[in-house]
This record gives sequence, C-alpha cells and structure tokens, in this order.
Amino acid sequence: MDSIPKTLENIIVDLTKLPGIGRRTAERLAIFLLESNSEYLKNFSININDLNEKMSECEKCHCFIDIDENSTINECVICSDESRNSKIVCVLKKASDVIIFERTGYNGYYHILGNLISPIDGINEEDLNIDSLLLRLSNSHIKEVLIATDASIEGDSTALYISNILKESDVKVTRLARGLPIGGTIEHVDQTTLSSSIDDRIEIK
Repeated sequence: MDSIPKTLENIIVDLTKLPGIGRRTAERLAIFLLESNSEYLKNFSININDLNEKMSECEKCHCFIDIDENSTINECVICSDESRNSKIVCVLKKASDVIIFERTGYNGYYHILGNLISPIDGINEEDLNIDSLLLRLSNSHIKEVLIATDASIEGDSTALYISNILKESDVKVTRLARGLPIGGTIEHVDQTTLSSSIDDRIEIK
C-alpha cells in the first residue's frame, strides 16, 4: 500500500507469511514492533537470527537442538535423557509435534520423519528420515514403534509403508487410536483427545 512506508510494509508482508497471521494481525504486530523500545527490538532481532545460526537437528531423532560447539555429540535433551522409556519410539511428521506430545505425559523417545509420503507433491519414501529410524531400531532396545502421523491419506500411506518394512522385525508397530478427526493434523488436536489416542493406540503389525 502506497500510504504505508516501505520499511513498515516489508515487515507486514513478512509477518503475513507466518501461519495463521492475516493482513490486519500483521499490521498490528508491525505497529507494535515499530513502537517498541530499541533494546527489545535488538534482542528480538538477535533471537530471530539465532534460529538460523544457532540451531540444528538432533543426529538421532532429527528434533530441534541448540548447536553446542563444545560437544561432539549433537543430541537433543530428550534423546540424552536416560530416565525415559527406552522401549518405545513415537514417529512424528515434524519436530514441532514433539512439543504437543510432551504435554500429554508421553515418556518415550521420538523420531521425526520430516514429512509424509505424498507422490502428488513429489515426496517419496526416500525423502523421509526412515533409514535413520531403521538404524536406531537395529542399535537399541526399542520394542514398539508408535506411528503418530496425521489422520490423512498421506499419514495413512506413511504409516502403512513403515509397518510393511517392519513386518519381519520383532518390533511391535502401533498407531494412534481414531479419536483423531479424519483429515486432522496433530497440531490441532486437544491434549485430552491426544492423550486418549496414545493410551488406546492400536497395533497395526
């Protein structure tokens, strides 16, 4: 819009690219930033930049981690926690789903696929973190793989693929109970429903 200074308009446009942020909300947020003190803006910009420069992914589960230049082991706090249930690993589409599952009281480990199988979008089996999952299963005491993918065609296809490649193994494969709405994504499910889906998970292999 010509009536809005270009610098402010650029921020508004960037904010509208965030999930769930429309034009009006972006304008309010941009004005808030504009009217904030310089110290807040400085810290905010540093934190935003650190997302790109100081974060990586766990070499074991592919979840978010802070880069530790003093460590040769790039593991997240969950994979490093020996008090968790080492016999079960929960397979998720994306790392942000871990935050949701942690609220349910689930105490096992996780494995992030990075995406779901969707040939129409050009996403195939080799594009997912499945090889690293198989490596973990061969080098651990994991007895159960809980597939917690979305209740969608892509989620079902991915779950079926994983269960098929584990068909000859001794690992039990389960899936979240169908308390999840068909077509629904994990991030939009309430905590109570998700907890029940974990407790009532069904064996698919």
